[in-house]
Amino acid sequence: MRKFLLGILISLPVLFAQPFQHQRQMMNQPTPVMRPEVMKKPGLEEFLDDLGLKSAEKKKMLDMWFKHKKAVIDMKANVKKMEIDMERLLMADKLQEQKIIEQAKNIGEAKVNERLEDLKFKFKILRLVPDKHKDEFKRFLFHPKRRLQMDRMRKMIKKGSRR
Repeated sequence: MRKFLLGILISLPVLFAQPFQHQRQMMNQPTPVMRPEVMKKPGLEEFLDDLGLKSAEKKKMLDMWFKHKKAVIDMKANVKKMEIDMERLLMADKLQEQKIIEQAKNIGEAKVNERLEDLKFKFKILRLVPDKHKDEFKRFLFHPKRRLQMDRMRKMIKKGSRR
């Protein structure tokens, strides 16, 4: 019992102690949030700026791009809804084989249609690009990851040839 009371008496000053002035200032400051820098994939706007297209052409392509983005969002939402309906069919007490197979076909068709619309858009926008920029634009539209890797390779080759 003595040890217990002695422990309480010793810890009381520590519990009621106030921090020093510099400690109070540090406590009131919010800790800075450290976020890693994210490498942003170049978008269509940056790419069109790099090509140096006329503002009218650029505006038309951007309008098409944003309309396409909206359409893609709608298509993906429809696919997601169909997948939720499929889950509901699969979680039912009594499985209905024909309905499940039909829903799977509908989901597959919707995904194929989504991909086809994306390709149609890419070909439509490619027709608007001047011939001198078609190769670069093809790489941008159809091989975005490979395009970035090729740019890095070109830079490496240029650096190596300077030595």
